[in-house]
Amino acid sequence: MTHATPGCVFGIERRGQPQMIRAYGSADLGHGVANTPETVFEAGSVSKQFTAAAILLLAADGRLSLNDDVRKYVPELPDYGGPITLEHLLTHTSGVRDWLELEAMAGHPLGSQVLTNQQVLRNIARQSALNFPPGSRFSYSNSGYELLAEVAERVSGKSLPRFTRERIFQPLGMTSTRWRDDFRAIVPRLATGYAPTAEGFRQDMPFSNDYGSGALLTTVGDLLIWNRALNDRRLGAFLTEELQRPGKLLGYARGVTHTTDRGHRGISHTGSRAGYRAMLARYPDAGVSFAMLCNTSAPPSRDAVIDFVFGRSPQSPPSASPEAAARAGLYVDDAYGLPLRLALDAGGLKHGADALIPISEGRWRPALRDIDYAFAPDGRLTITDPEDIRTYRRADPYAPSPTDLRAFVGRFRTPDLDVEYVVAAEENRLTLRRGDQPPAALEAAYRDAFTTPAGSIVRFVREPTGRVVGLRFGTPRGVWDLRFTRID
Repeated sequence: MTHATPGCVFGIERRGQPQMIRAYGSADLGHGVANTPETVFEAGSVSKQFTAAAILLLAADGRLSLNDDVRKYVPELPDYGGPITLEHLLTHTSGVRDWLELEAMAGHPLGSQVLTNQQVLRNIARQSALNFPPGSRFSYSNSGYELLAEVAERVSGKSLPRFTRERIFQPLGMTSTRWRDDFRAIVPRLATGYAPTAEGFRQDMPFSNDYGSGALLTTVGDLLIWNRALNDRRLGAFLTEELQRPGKLLGYARGVTHTTDRGHRGISHTGSRAGYRAMLARYPDAGVSFAMLCNTSAPPSRDAVIDFVFGRSPQSPPSASPEAAARAGLYVDDAYGLPLRLALDAGGLKHGADALIPISEGRWRPALRDIDYAFAPDGRLTITDPEDIRTYRRADPYAPSPTDLRAFVGRFRTPDLDVEYVVAAEENRLTLRRGDQPPAALEAAYRDAFTTPAGSIVRFVREPTGRVVGLRFGTPRGVWDLRFTRID
């Protein structure tokens, strides 16, 4: 076994079989310390189900209702014209913009500054608009779970770390689990997070003190204890049932997602923060529970893990058909304009690396993913997965001339972030620059719309005369329509 790379710890429990936990790679490349079953990692968004559990415990105590408006407890939030309930926050249907995406757009990606929950709250409260009316759509929002952590603290009168320690971790025997509320604190057996580079690896740590949407420090053994406690209803029937009750729009529940993997009903969530990756799943009918924690941003894929747990399901090649040729092309998301491209490969239809298999007229699915592609008679496309439903319309590709590009050049600003973007035309292409950061090349997608290297969408706004007067920025997750005004 080599310790020259970071790695993972994987644990699995199968009904009637002994628990298995295996560790791979290094927890600390600088000191040659190996990962072990006792190594502590950050769990990323797997943390969300523990924040949700704290809210559900307070609901069971009668101290709050899931139908309460969050402004009842956090009055600092703007009044957006209607209630944002705790249920909306739990199920990612609040419309609240994602704070991590906003910070990155402002030039402060995770790890570049130390933030507390109070600073995150101020940044959330600064937003002048929502992505959509609460309850009408789904958009994964880390902001929602930061707000839930704040609610739990104000209602309980205790910090979330203390409340969950007293009500969850200690009663269940999760002795290695805590929240990272002080990144300078010494945490025994904590693995360092890493990201791969051309030369090897570099440290990639979430040096911040916010918690609620992430920041749970734990072990694979403790996560398996948690799964076992849910299966056995050790924290009560109310919490167990409510935690996994799906929202009204999707299979996403309260910090967990309902999936079907290899024919088995599952309740799971993945996690990603800085150089840490996580996955926690249980399949009650199959009697299977597993957890994976990694200190590398390039871990085994979800499909590879599912293959290990349930056996390999071969990827079917795309099947040639006249329908595939008719479906290929450029589509645009209705919500915030993100483009999607379906390609032909050997006469079959592909989306990225996924070969799509026709299952009925107008419906396609990847072999290894729980995703449905449904084409309407008018050519519109609806993609449904356990965490989202999105609709797309057909669009024509855009190839602007150098003269066309000059119309977009200018300076743009938004008060919601107090940040300025500069758009320039260089070598027959547009670039986008923020402050003293290097410019990023923009790729034309469809008319007046361009994508960034990170996959975000920039849509320019024109006045009736045709002059460009603003832009609308959207990210693949969490910020749909952040508006900038041209200021030059």
